[in-house]
Amino acid sequence: MAANDRLQQVSLLTKAVLTLSIGLFGLVVAWTNLIAYSINFQFVQQVLSMESLASWAQVETLLHRAIKDPMLHQMAYAAIIFAEFVVGILCSVGGLLLLFCVFCANPNRLAIGKAFGLAGCGVGVLIWYLGFAVIGAEYFAMWANSWNGQATAYAFSGILLLSMIYLAQPEATVSDPRKPEDMSSPNGQNAQL
Repeated sequence: MAANDRLQQVSLLTKAVLTLSIGLFGLVVAWTNLIAYSINFQFVQQVLSMESLASWAQVETLLHRAIKDPMLHQMAYAAIIFAEFVVGILCSVGGLLLLFCVFCANPNRLAIGKAFGLAGCGVGVLIWYLGFAVIGAEYFAMWANSWNGQATAYAFSGILLLSMIYLAQPEATVSDPRKPEDMSSPNGQNAQL
């Protein structure tokens, strides 16, 4: 097996495992939110209702944003769980397709696997960055709430964004140092240095 083939297999394997890990994470988080529903539902409810803001942050300009309707709390939480399942499914499918590419190179399967993985990570960024860091932390002042998930949201978002960058990279190759680079210009003339 050539060095480039081996390098590409390892590169694809790491991308497949990373994407599968994100898929598993999304599925476990969504499943946990279903079977232990009340744990994180309390978090969503407290953030949206803004009832546990620090006393110094309980000003009318912030409190008018609060959502008090329990049905809207349920709908928001259901949307979060659904989106987490979407992350899990998209990344799991993408990771499996990439894993198949480790053993049998198929450019179409590679492109589709990367597309699934990037889409899953993108949905994850929407959940944890847009949903929690932007809407939850800033609009609903989670930063002033005793129920503050900002650090976790930023950590998840950062991991997802780095994963997207890595996943989108072309597969690695090694140039052979024994072969001189082609120094000719496009018109066939030798390049002047």
